[in-house]
Amino acid sequence: MNWNVRVSFLTDFEDAMSYLDWTVGVHGIQITFPHPSTLTPNSGTPSPLSSAYSLLTPKVTKKQKFSATYLPDVIPEQGWDKLDAVDSAIHKAGWTGKITEEIRRSIKLRRYQSRKCTVSWDDYIEWREMNSSEA
Repeated sequence: MNWNVRVSFLTDFEDAMSYLDWTVGVHGIQITFPHPSTLTPNSGTPSPLSSAYSLLTPKVTKKQKFSATYLPDVIPEQGWDKLDAVDSAIHKAGWTGKITEEIRRSIKLRRYQSRKCTVSWDDYIEWREMNSSEA
């Protein structure tokens, strides 16, 4: 039996300007955000959804941070738009409370892309054996 292995290489990691600064079908997303109880008032951060300014920015504390990621293919496969994907990632990260605009604005988002290749199982095993001592 001749099996093939599909490999995705994650590339082009970039810090986004906001939680909406990425493209569905092109980018995967990695989000991190502080526990919402650590947010404090600040009027300096614009919302990507409106011309209003953010009401909250994170305090420096040692409380829990949340993080999650979605690969580039997952978001269009699920039929999500940007907001759906971000909200799903917030839940995936473990937040069970209400998702507010303030929580979304506290997100630090890194976007990335994926490059795919397909190799035979035999070529993959040969590569693994050649590179296993490096791990």
